[in-house]
This record gives sequence, C-alpha cells and structure tokens, in this order.
Amino acid sequence: MIPASVLVQALVLCLAIPVGLAAPKGQQAQQDQPMCVVEFLEPAPGAEVTGTIAVEVKITAHHGAKLPSTAFVGVDGAPWLEMKGTGKGVWKSRVDTTMSPNGKRHVVVITDDRRVRGDVLVTAKNPLMVFFADLHSHTSYSDGALTPAIAHQYARDVAKLDVFSLTDHLESLDEQEWLDTREVAWDANEDGKFVVIPGLEWTKQCRAPDLRRIVMI
Repeated sequence: MIPASVLVQALVLCLAIPVGLAAPKGQQAQQDQPMCVVEFLEPAPGAEVTGTIAVEVKITAHHGAKLPSTAFVGVDGAPWLEMKGTGKGVWKSRVDTTMSPNGKRHVVVITDDRRVRGDVLVTAKNPLMVFFADLHSHTSYSDGALTPAIAHQYARDVAKLDVFSLTDHLESLDEQEWLDTREVAWDANEDGKFVVIPGLEWTKQCRAPDLRRIVMI
C-alpha cells in the first residue's frame, strides 16, 4: 500500500506543472502566416538577364502589419543597393549583373525587418571580357626606375592597362615613400576605367638556394 505522504507529494507535483492552452484554429493560422509578403514584379522568375537590370518588388502587409521603411537589393547578397519606395508598397532599384559570374543567380531583396525578404532565381548571361593588368612592378623607390607618379601615368596612358599594381620591395621603402605610393595610387584610380591597387613585395632569403617572395596587393 502506497503511503499517504507519497500520494500528497505526487498530487502537488502534478498541480505545479503548467499546462499550455492551445490557440483557436483561426488565431493559430493567422500567427503562422507571414506578416508581409515580397512579390517580384521585375525580373520574372527564370528570366535571362544581362548588364544592369531593373528590380521592382511589391511588399504587401497582412493582418495590420507594418510595412518596412527601407529595402535593399543585391545579386546573391552583398553588396547591397538601397531601393527607392514609390508608394503602395512598391520598391524599385537597378543592379549590375556583371559583378557576379554567369549562370544561375539569386536577386535578393531584404528590408529593415529581417523577417521580410524575398528572392527570385534568374540566369545571368553576360559577354566575357578581357582585362590587361600588371600586378608586379617596381620604381626607383626599390630596384626599379622612375617615380610612382610616372609609373602610373605610363601604365594608364602608354601601356593602356586596365589594372595596375605597384609593388616595390618592402625592405627598401621608408614611411614617406610608402605614403607617396598609396596617395599616387588613390589619385590615379578610376573605377571602371583604370583600377589601381597599391602593393608591396616582401622577399626573404632562406637557406640557399631557397628564396621566398610574396607580393602583397
């Protein structure tokens, strides 16, 4: 026979366990639905895209939810471009698909409400492009000739390069020369026309005949 004290303890334990109440079916269905829906107006799902494309979405709020106040778009994610709201939940922007590889890509829209986002799958078909670059070059600051300013001018105007990186030897540069190298690079850079990347070359002589050389850009 079970002692009365044990029965009392079991009864108290059962009463102490909280019992959750199930929400009515209609209320539960409302909670399961997304508060806002992102609908892509452009581009269409599965569309073939090239170059800079228009992106337009409509965000609809359900059950009195608040619409987002900002929206951003990107191809497969960052970099994010801010979209412009035109009223009635419609947002527009333009994105450059040439910044991503060809093939299946996701145009993604996010908002200031992390729950409100959407994406559409498209196929990028951009023509392949060839760029000419010199990513290892020296001046008189180490074992080359001329100055950084002349080197950048020659690379842009004579060699007609698309990308240039000056990489003088690290151990040969003083602080002022490194500062001058970077300032000249920043001034010479023209996004989309002449891309300049300031760099350095680090060299270490190990046991002969080993030589370790690292170009940092």
